[in-house]
Amino acid sequence: MRVLRPTLSYPPAWIDGIVCLATAPELPPFYTAASDRASVLLPRGSGQTEFIVKLERKSDQFKDPLQVTFPDAPAGFTFEVKRNGNGPMETYQVIVKAPKDLP
Repeated sequence: MRVLRPTLSYPPAWIDGIVCLATAPELPPFYTAASDRASVLLPRGSGQTEFIVKLERKSDQFKDPLQVTFPDAPAGFTFEVKRNGNGPMETYQVIVKAPKDLP
């Protein structure tokens, strides 16, 4: 209130003691997604590796495919994502390609 109305010496009586709150029921997740390994290693000299992302749909209302993206990927890396299966359980094969001469 002081930021919006700095010349106001005291809040109006209709605001005094009011706290705005909002509540909502906890929503169950639409899906869970997990990689098949904790870390993905790129063997030196090969320039390619792959891993699997497992998707489990928790809600029958969520029908869209998962969008697997890598926004902060290092320069020279490319990712090819292939969707396998459909329905409550599906997997996404992620093929990682990188320059073979990486240090």
